[in-house]
Amino acid sequence: MMVGIIGIQIFNPGSDSRWELPSSDGNPLRLGNPLNFAHFAAQAGVASGVGYLVASIWCGFLIFLLAITCLLSGAGWFLGLRWSIRLARKKIEPASSRLP
Repeated sequence: MMVGIIGIQIFNPGSDSRWELPSSDGNPLRLGNPLNFAHFAAQAGVASGVGYLVASIWCGFLIFLLAITCLLSGAGWFLGLRWSIRLARKKIEPASSRLP
């Protein structure tokens, strides 16, 4: 589903003409580059999963299941982000043209 939404954004005239590769310092709320939000959501899912995994040591099996769910959700977001980058490779700004 995420690949379809990003695919629609490729043709959206309101999005930026060139997208940057997502990074941790990118603004996830900027509408011109939807890849930053997907990257933020994937990081949030993995971070929540790790936190719940640590908490499951004291809180029990249901928190462990929640941790696995969050980790798999974050991994799914990262996989979708990777597919979206491949789909939008013509719109992605080359890494050499970005300032350090």
